[in-house]
Amino acid sequence: MSTELPSYVLDPDAVLKDVSVDIKWRNSLPNYDKANKLFENYKKSNHSPGSLENIVQNLIKNWEKG
Repeated sequence: MSTELPSYVLDPDAVLKDVSVDIKWRNSLPNYDKANKLFENYKKSNHSPGSLENIVQNLIKNWEKG
């Protein structure tokens, strides 16, 4: 049994980096630089990498982008 976690809970941009599916964007790949910068500036917690909180945060970010 593998204990490796899927990329979408480890990387907040995994959904944008996934080339395994045939995605056709209307215009081009979305740019989340401004939203990411605002998030970093106004977030209230810094979760440790690999913590449950960080995993949930990455999962939510990918779900919102997908």
